[in-house]
Amino acid sequence: MKKRLFAGLLSLLMLWTMLPVSALAVGGETESEQPAYFYLRLPESPEVTINPNHFQYLGQGKIFNAPQPDEVEYDAKITIEEPPRWSFQPPTIKKIEYGGTEYTYKADGFFTDSQGKEFYIEWYRYSSASGYTDENDESLEIGLCWHIDGYAVFSDQYTINYKVQQPGEDDFSSYPENDAPYIQYITKSTGVTVASVEEPTPNDTITENSVKYVFDGWYIDEDCTKKATENQDT
Repeated sequence: MKKRLFAGLLSLLMLWTMLPVSALAVGGETESEQPAYFYLRLPESPEVTINPNHFQYLGQGKIFNAPQPDEVEYDAKITIEEPPRWSFQPPTIKKIEYGGTEYTYKADGFFTDSQGKEFYIEWYRYSSASGYTDENDESLEIGLCWHIDGYAVFSDQYTINYKVQQPGEDDFSSYPENDAPYIQYITKSTGVTVASVEEPTPNDTITENSVKYVFDGWYIDEDCTKKATENQDT
């Protein structure tokens, strides 16, 4: 039984996400269109959560080129990247409040407010459900339908998530699960370092095909050459 470092086939990456996700209908093709219900994972919720109480209803939008939800298993969780032809159109979003501060929505992710009070949404998951909960916290059983979930990225906060490349995989996926990423927020300020971050602690070892892999720490690049050190600036 061989022992290898995670930095080989099991690479871990800590990212400060600052790029927007474009989610528009696919042009030039015949599209199927369905209603979809959009939710924002509350910024004050635990770092990892799938609890419906930790999500805020944003409104009804559209999903394109997806199958009818009764064609997939109930409560299916599908990451945004998995079905390449699916696309969506969120509802109109204007403002949210977090930490006593009101933030204005910037769909394109390009922040322009000099006061730093803007946000966009990183959409990460489709899920099937038997209905939806509206802005009045009323549960409406309308039959199987699609939900689309996202988390906020704030202009005055570092948004930190963690990604892992599993043995035998070519791409990184969210840690601990694609449908429940680990998200942290830290206020931007001079002198903020990695020591300010409470990093998650994976298992020390995992075994895949009789090969043992040892956790070697978190890195800030996908090639796993730059280790996240405590005095490293964000």
